[in-house]
Amino acid sequence: MVAKAMEGNRADLILVNGKVFTADPSQLYAEAVAIGGERIMAVGTSEEIAALADVSTQRIDLQGHVAIPGINDAHYHFSMMPSDGYSLAFQGMEPSWQETQDALAQAVKRTPPGTWVLGTVGGIVVGELQADRFAVDRIAPDHRVLLKSLGAWAIVNTQAMQVLGIADEEPDLLGGYYERVPGSRRVNGRIHGYAFLAPYLRLVKRIPTPEIISGMKVLADEAIRYGVTTIQDMPFVAPDQYVKLLQEAQVPIRVRLIRFPLNTGDGRDLAEGRDLPLHPTGQPLLTVRGTKWILDGTPFEWGSALRGTYLDRRGWSGSPYFSESEIASMVQESLQWEDQLLVHCAGDKPVEVLFDAMEQIPDVNWAGKRVRIEHGDSVVGDLLPRARRLGAIVVQNPTHFSLVDLVAQRYGPDTPFFPLRSLLEAGVPLAIGSDGPLNPYLNIMFAALHPIHPAEAISREQAVEAYTRGSAFAEFEERDKGTITQGRLADIAVLSQDIFTVPVDALPATGSILTLVGGKIVYDAKALN
Repeated sequence: MVAKAMEGNRADLILVNGKVFTADPSQLYAEAVAIGGERIMAVGTSEEIAALADVSTQRIDLQGHVAIPGINDAHYHFSMMPSDGYSLAFQGMEPSWQETQDALAQAVKRTPPGTWVLGTVGGIVVGELQADRFAVDRIAPDHRVLLKSLGAWAIVNTQAMQVLGIADEEPDLLGGYYERVPGSRRVNGRIHGYAFLAPYLRLVKRIPTPEIISGMKVLADEAIRYGVTTIQDMPFVAPDQYVKLLQEAQVPIRVRLIRFPLNTGDGRDLAEGRDLPLHPTGQPLLTVRGTKWILDGTPFEWGSALRGTYLDRRGWSGSPYFSESEIASMVQESLQWEDQLLVHCAGDKPVEVLFDAMEQIPDVNWAGKRVRIEHGDSVVGDLLPRARRLGAIVVQNPTHFSLVDLVAQRYGPDTPFFPLRSLLEAGVPLAIGSDGPLNPYLNIMFAALHPIHPAEAISREQAVEAYTRGSAFAEFEERDKGTITQGRLADIAVLSQDIFTVPVDALPATGSILTLVGGKIVYDAKALN
């Protein structure tokens, strides 16, 4: 039937004798795929697909390997640190303040004055109020130190403040603030939200252009080795610069650039990247669409804005970055500009405010707008039916499910937060993004286990569907990407092992042995004939 439907056409490339997971509910598995140009011609049995080949067709025997649609990472942040900086190494994701101080002292001994010393800490250091600029200055008075959490929080010492343009009594800005020395306006080096993001971007701007281009190439190379064919990027690089540098980098993967504007003392930056076209000239793999705002912090710094209170900080509910009127303005702007709205919501309070703002505007087909809630850790309970009714998409990051101890401390062991299965059962569109390590099979492992709530775990097939078809839907690209279906772009990954049957703890060792983007082989591990 396949051959008859395609009669008169001949494939440029066929993949046969495989286990093809299509992510298409109408035909979830197949054996073979025919590709003509950049698109999929047919999907079927090996015999059916072989009938579409002639002497000029390239034939690849998959030898039983699993093929899936190219992974579409729906939430990534491209960022870089100075190449001449020194990165602190810790035993785990939650170093103690003493371990952090010891690592700083070793860095000072090993590097000359003026060196950037960079490190990522967890909730333990955030909770140490004595961990401030002055404590760091005592250890590293002549170095530039930036210690950031996995959330939007950091400590900078005096040297770093001077380079990053943070005055001793720097005023707060919309969506962010500086902690102060008690009884004064003096910044103590602990910074939150957009007050951290602005100087962080200044640090990235100091990196030479060739280094950023090289970093883009390294990221793309890592992506194709995992079978990631699309990255939806919210970069710590200005949009205009990002588009220019990406063109110079000539990466072989698809990139969606999502505007990630900052705030100033005057308010939100509404102009950044606004003039960029949907498809910049000469960059067929690049799309520019959507604007992201961060509505609250993260559990690391007690920053998720809650309708309730934190278990380990009596009476504290977190602090929203924006007022209800400001969030309503974001919703109105997205309609005015016909631009997809993406919002970081770790707590349930900003989700409620967002939904209220959407519901107050009459006669809008919200499902067609596809408002995205990034992380969506708190889209639970009464918010689930509202999310479905409004057509909101939740983009989850399963590696966050590894924060079992932190979540139990902040919210309690029985918290309903961090949904996954319940989103699917409620009919809420789900996509997956890394928001950290790019390895998609690490995220699939955590989705299949869900250490915080094992009952919220989903099947590996459902996780792959969210990472492919779900992510394509989340960027309005489901007609071109996300499934191995006739007419779709031939973005395909052939994997090193069967991710649907190997022991779950073996999933992170998976890689791609053959990656195609638009029918073109962009990575070949030479594992197939």
